[in-house]
Amino acid sequence: MPAVPQIALANMKVLVLDWVVGEGAVLSGGVAKAIVTDHLAELRVAQILGAESLQSVPSLVAMMQAPGAVDDPLTLARLGAALGAHKVVAGQLSVSGTWQTSTLHLVDVAAQRSDWRQTGAADASPVNVMALLHDQARGLAKFLQTTHGNVAPQAPAPVATTAAPAPAPAATATPAAPTSEKDEARPFFTGRRGAGATLMGVGVALIPVGILALVLAGAGHMVPVPQAAWVPPGERAPRYFSQAFTLTWADVLVSVGLVTAGVTLGWIGLLLTLLP
Repeated sequence: MPAVPQIALANMKVLVLDWVVGEGAVLSGGVAKAIVTDHLAELRVAQILGAESLQSVPSLVAMMQAPGAVDDPLTLARLGAALGAHKVVAGQLSVSGTWQTSTLHLVDVAAQRSDWRQTGAADASPVNVMALLHDQARGLAKFLQTTHGNVAPQAPAPVATTAAPAPAPAATATPAAPTSEKDEARPFFTGRRGAGATLMGVGVALIPVGILALVLAGAGHMVPVPQAAWVPPGERAPRYFSQAFTLTWADVLVSVGLVTAGVTLGWIGLLLTLLP
């Protein structure tokens, strides 16, 4: 028989069949299959196939359910070839008295031979049976890593293309203006726009500050101004009066300066923010 080329793990497709579980087994076939599938996934194989893909073909289902199919490399290889798999993994969990026996089998599809097979037993405890399955799955993964881990992955074969006939000349469309990558990735808030937003915020804040300073200056002059008394003709009680609100030219100039500065900074900041 000619030598079968080795398949890299990155290109390998593995078919994992449903477990054959005997009556009285402490674990279901789904749990056993999931344990082995998890260890195979850690190898990063190209694809892990399930037996559900075979359910639509009655002849393959009958072949898979035939007695002794787990130990027959030729049967397992035919099932794998039907799905384009490179390897087939089959397992069986049987009961013998107080012991649970697990068999794990790896078959090479192209060579139609058994690559790896291991049988172990544990007492009828779910924990011990799961530990046995994990040990077998690790042994299977180690075998695949040793035999196929150093094989270089192959690139997919190029697909041949047929040159299409030249299309009829179409009307010339006006090309759109080229957009540079720099313009597309340019953020809105650049350094200039950030400074403009800051100036605009300061300017807006200065306007009420100037108005408030004018009010406080006028109110502050009410306290030190002495009140004068005036007795109207024909009355005995005096009436008191004072300057209720007094402003100096300095107060007016400071307030106007603050408001003017706020308006100026606001406009400058707005222009820096909106200009492209």
